[in-house]
Amino acid sequence: MVMGRGEGEVGEDEGVGEEKFVGASFDKEAMSGALGFYLKEMMARERRGEGSVDFVFEGVSLERLHPSDVADMYEDLREEEREGFFRILGLVGKGEFISYLSDSVRLDVIRHLDDGLLVEVVSHLETDDAMEILEGMSVSGRDELFAKLPRQERIMLKRYLQFPEETVGRLMRQETVTVPEYWSAGQAIDFLRSSTDRLPEVFYTVVVVDVCHRPLGNVGLSDLLRYGRAKSVKDLLDDRDTVVSAFMDREDLAHRFRHYGLVEVSVVGENGRLVGVVTVDDVINVLHEEHEEDVLKQHGVGDGDIHMGVLQAAWGRFPWLVINLLTSVLASMVISAYSETIEQMVALAVMMPIVVSMGGNGGMQTLSLVLRGLATGEITSRNVWKVSKREMWVSVLNGVGCGFLTALIGYIWFGEVLIFVVVFLSVVLTLVVGIFAGMMLPVVLDRLGMDPTVSSTVVLTTVTDTIGFFSVLGIAHWLFEILGRL
Repeated sequence: MVMGRGEGEVGEDEGVGEEKFVGASFDKEAMSGALGFYLKEMMARERRGEGSVDFVFEGVSLERLHPSDVADMYEDLREEEREGFFRILGLVGKGEFISYLSDSVRLDVIRHLDDGLLVEVVSHLETDDAMEILEGMSVSGRDELFAKLPRQERIMLKRYLQFPEETVGRLMRQETVTVPEYWSAGQAIDFLRSSTDRLPEVFYTVVVVDVCHRPLGNVGLSDLLRYGRAKSVKDLLDDRDTVVSAFMDREDLAHRFRHYGLVEVSVVGENGRLVGVVTVDDVINVLHEEHEEDVLKQHGVGDGDIHMGVLQAAWGRFPWLVINLLTSVLASMVISAYSETIEQMVALAVMMPIVVSMGGNGGMQTLSLVLRGLATGEITSRNVWKVSKREMWVSVLNGVGCGFLTALIGYIWFGEVLIFVVVFLSVVLTLVVGIFAGMMLPVVLDRLGMDPTVSSTVVLTTVTDTIGFFSVLGIAHWLFEILGRL
């Protein structure tokens, strides 16, 4: 790990690194298959006591690939092929690809990786990437690793553990580029050019600090190069709020990046001093992870890691299936209570799933809209009733339109005017209730401090199923009594 603070020794210039093959520059699927074949062949040669040969596919070695591509290919390997990966190939790209692996695969690698290699990997990575690996380790395993790391790296990594999970402190990179507030743009540029060996691998801004190492703000590299050398760095500070607390929730930080179009922010501790920075690439990962997590929770799939073991995956989904079973029993009890009504007109049993489906789809549309609004901060306590009023009018209009079409289909199908009336009223009622539930459930759960993505779908399904069956059978039962058919 490296640490550039805009002060201290000046290093020598580094040359341009070797070109990396990324994206569509090579056939990753074919190369992944070739890698698996190569590893099996090398393990067979080991057993025969023969030497190994280097792996090169169409002129491209693993060392020249981006770490994320190496991670993808490692995940595609079979269990027996992974067994000899590190023994035969060593730390490809100094093991940087390990931080790009999915959680379950990364944990498996950490468990089986030699301690010496693990220390080498963590020492090479920048602090935020190294923390990805440490978070997957047990406390005892983490302590053993700390004991083998150099003192400076150990201190920097332990600093992460002071901050709660899901906060900016766990997301930030401690390697920073800082300059004092009294410097000019020319001095800052000269410093950057002469300190290439001490700079982070990627950075977008320079942090301007006072004598107590408190950040005053950030200066974008483009601004630093655009204006004259005599310009003070204080005059180039970004006018957006680019200083955040290490204890801020990382989702809130992601919203701030999105709202203000930020690329990098400075992170401060409780004393207001600079402790790190967060760049836009880390925030993109947060947005992706949170969106993926919300989608999977909404459908009761748990972590949704396709590399997870069968038993672990089954256990993660089982509770939600049981809850769904119980809610289905509740809907079935409604049907059972009106068995005489169904006997009087079997056509009701045919139309009930259609009515329930209409209410469920309407409710899910609104639910998705509200969950997104809550996640992005677009729905707040100030506008929630305005949005609710809008959704209710939507439910009435859609209910009348869809109710008429569904009722017309029922009339043409069975030739019963009673079916038309029952289906029309049922669709209107179910859609109105479904959309109202889809609007209010996540809002109420959010106000209660519960995660609306976890519970809303199950509760909404129960509401729309129960109301759908009850509306069809209840309205039909009421009309039958009026007409004397019961």
